[in-house]
Amino acid sequence: MEAGSAQVSINFRYTLGDYLLGTLIGNAVSFGNAAFGSFITTAGVVLLLQDNPSGWVSVLIGATVLSGIYTVPFTWLAVRQRRDLFLGPRHVAIDSSGLRVESDIAKVEQTWATFRRVQQRPDGFVLDYGAGVALLIPNHALGAHDAANLRQLADRAGKLDTSPPLQRAVRGVLVGCAALIATIAVVVAIAILLP
Repeated sequence: MEAGSAQVSINFRYTLGDYLLGTLIGNAVSFGNAAFGSFITTAGVVLLLQDNPSGWVSVLIGATVLSGIYTVPFTWLAVRQRRDLFLGPRHVAIDSSGLRVESDIAKVEQTWATFRRVQQRPDGFVLDYGAGVALLIPNHALGAHDAANLRQLADRAGKLDTSPPLQRAVRGVLVGCAALIATIAVVVAIAILLP
C-alpha cells in the first residue's frame, strides 16, 4: 500500500443479511430484471384487463423479478452450504493501485481497471465488474473516514458512478413495456393479415 495517500484497511465478516440485501438491491436496479419483470407484469395486467385470472400469475412472477425477491432462496442456500466461504473473516486493503482481499481461504489482488464502476448504495459500496458480478463492501465494515476514503479513491480512479441508482432500472422498465407493446402489435398484425 502506498504511504501518504488515501487508504482503506478494514477487517470484517459478511453477514447473511449483507448477501440478501445486496442481492435484492442489485437485482432491483438491474436493467435486465427491470425489462423482463416489467414485460411479464404488463402482460399480466393486459390479461387481467381482459378478465383473464391467469394474469395474476404473470403479475406475481413479474413482481418477484422486478423486486429481486426470486433470488432470496438461492442466495440463502448458497450461503448456508458454504458458510466458510461466505461468512468467514475478511481483510480488505484499498489504495490508489486497487484492492486486496484476504480471507482464510483466498487472497486476491485487483487493480482499479478490473472494475467497470463503483456505486455507493444504501447497503454499502458495490465494486461492479461489469459482468453481472460485483464485490460489496458493506456499510457495517466502514467507518465514516473509510467510506470517504473509498469514495475518493474510486473517484480518482475514474470509477465512481454518481448517476441515480434507479436510472438503469427505469430504462429497463421502459424497454420491457416497449417490448410488450411491440409483441402485441406483431400478434395483432399477424391476426389481421392471416385469416
